[in-house]
Amino acid sequence: MVVSSSGFVTAGAALAYVDLALWLIRRSSPAIAGLTARFLLIEPRGSQSIFAIPDHLAHADPALNGSSAGRGIS
Repeated sequence: MVVSSSGFVTAGAALAYVDLALWLIRRSSPAIAGLTARFLLIEPRGSQSIFAIPDHLAHADPALNGSSAGRGIS
């Protein structure tokens, strides 16, 4: 999973370093990125957004959802 926004690029997940490296190579040469992936035996992967659970992400952390527990208020 690679996200590029406002001049910053980040990657997450177990193979983030591979995804980020291939993304950077692909910017200069999609052909070389393809060869690199084949050499490293990395299969093409699509978006992983289907695995996200938006409701859980929005409500799982009290510090992020604004509840009193996240602010240290009893």
